Amino acid sequence: RILLVRQMNKASRVLSIGQGIIGSAAEENERKAVNWEEGSAYLLPCLKGVACGWIHKRIDDTDNKKDDNAENDSTTIVRDDDIDDVVLYVLKVSPETLQSMEGKNTDDMSCWVGKSYELFRQCLAKSQPQNGDGQKVKSDDKDATTEGILLSDEESSTMSLIAALAE
Repeated sequence: RILLVRQMNKASRVLSIGQGIIGSAAEENERKAVNWEEGSAYLLPCLKGVACGWIHKRIDDTDNKKDDNAENDSTTIVRDDDIDDVVLYVLKVSPETLQSMEGKNTDDMSCWVGKSYELFRQCLAKSQPQNGDGQKVKSDDKDATTEGILLSDEESSTMSLIAALAE
């Protein structure tokens, strides 16, 4: 998956869902905050059938950072009506689909499909971890599966263009 954070208020907190039944105590205890930034895109590794999802909340008063320049130590209170929705665009392509498109001319595809295909190929090729011998190694990085791998500004711009073309 490639995920674009189109809109996210500074007072928002996004949590990845945990394992288990959504809303259960076990699942809620496994939720992890993601550090996404508005306008950025992220590559989320294939989870082999494991569900992924996110919960949007406002930052709790205890989570607000105190202003070091402030005259007092009070925290900023954020009202619920001050928070807009978080807007995410997610592209998901199976490895089989990518493989079936190999060798096809992207000029014959709709613009957003061709750009999506090229972006996935580029991101996947560059995200493959390598050991010292140049051999690919498997990554079990938990942060990468929940938060994703931050894409470059150029790749984020391409993902933004794809979202606009697909609208």
